[in-house]
Amino acid sequence: MNYTKNSKNLLPHLPLVVRSLISGITHSDSPADLHARLEHTPKDLNGLFRKMLAGVDDAVRDRSNKMLLVAIHNPFDTPLNALAYSWLNDLGDPKFPFNQPIWFYSDEEVTKRISVVRHQFDVLTKGLLEIRETHDRREFLYSRYRVEFFHRSVKDYLKDEWNRDGSKVRHSKFDKFETYCRLKLAEARFSRSWILYRSEIGVFDFLFFIYRATFGWVEKREHDLPPNCFDEWARVIDSFQRVLPFSGGETIESTRRTDQITNYSHWALSYQIPNIVELLKHARSRNVDTEFNILLVASSTAQLDIVKCLLSNGLSPNEQVKVKVTAEMYGFHNSGFVQAPVWMVLLQLLATRIIGQMCWSRMSNHPWESSRYFLILEEYLRFGADRDVYFLGFFETGKKQADHEYYPHDEELFLP
Repeated sequence: MNYTKNSKNLLPHLPLVVRSLISGITHSDSPADLHARLEHTPKDLNGLFRKMLAGVDDAVRDRSNKMLLVAIHNPFDTPLNALAYSWLNDLGDPKFPFNQPIWFYSDEEVTKRISVVRHQFDVLTKGLLEIRETHDRREFLYSRYRVEFFHRSVKDYLKDEWNRDGSKVRHSKFDKFETYCRLKLAEARFSRSWILYRSEIGVFDFLFFIYRATFGWVEKREHDLPPNCFDEWARVIDSFQRVLPFSGGETIESTRRTDQITNYSHWALSYQIPNIVELLKHARSRNVDTEFNILLVASSTAQLDIVKCLLSNGLSPNEQVKVKVTAEMYGFHNSGFVQAPVWMVLLQLLATRIIGQMCWSRMSNHPWESSRYFLILEEYLRFGADRDVYFLGFFETGKKQADHEYYPHDEELFLP
């Protein structure tokens, strides 16, 4: 058989053609049948996609559309976890995943669900969606499989096709905001702890990844985060803390162990979510025993509106917090804890960041935005912060280090 006649036209979608031929061989097609498959292959990608979708049974058309819609509108920077597609039918229950116990999927459960999703993609999307394994073998099984379109043009084709004829897809049944909030919650509450995998990576790294992706996306939306979703995140984080080999909320210093920063309220304050203050007031999380000062956390993340609210509700910039101070001179390293008012800690943070930006500005194309911090300092002054401050600066000049000019560490620059 000579398949070279249409090779030029088939080249852009050759993998799909090969897949069709392999399917025919698997089903014991005769050479004539294989030739017919090739002859009936559309000569352009759009025609091929149209033909593939036409093969979806009308009885499962809604399920097919929902799978494709979830992939098309994925708002995150990375492809969705393949397990998310195993929960699409569960979303029909408005109580999911809130009514589910917080338990960790075994590897056997993950494997079974991935197998089911793979089969559903074959039946419901005719191969337009694929499960792909990440190249990083350090990924544990729960997060190893991601869903992507077979070809980069599938997404554009479906958007154009459905925009021309919206009746083909029941958009009214697909609430994008709620769907992705609930899918990310499910991904968090069923994920296995790093401890169970005996990994050297921080216990909370994966949970942080899901959390940052979700709240970073919510921050950019106009929708308020549903209270039940916010509350559910608190439950998940509290549950994870019960298996930690250390107490949460120990430090907010620069550290590779992000699992130490486990206080839910302070996590949430890292994002400019419109209804965050009301949500925090009613959060049922009992994880509130911490040395973190909520006013300082809101201030250090430049949450001006939240700072105003906290100050108006009785918090004071003069409240004392425990601060770890480190110093390194002449090869000796010393550290200890001191008490300082919130305003002083924020002022020191602001000063060191400004001078740090001056020192390293030539190395970065992303200047640090400081205007919101000055507005916060103005609020501090309105609520009784000390107006008289002296700065003591430490500088060391003429010292070379690894062929580069020596610059002091941020904490060495200013001490108010």
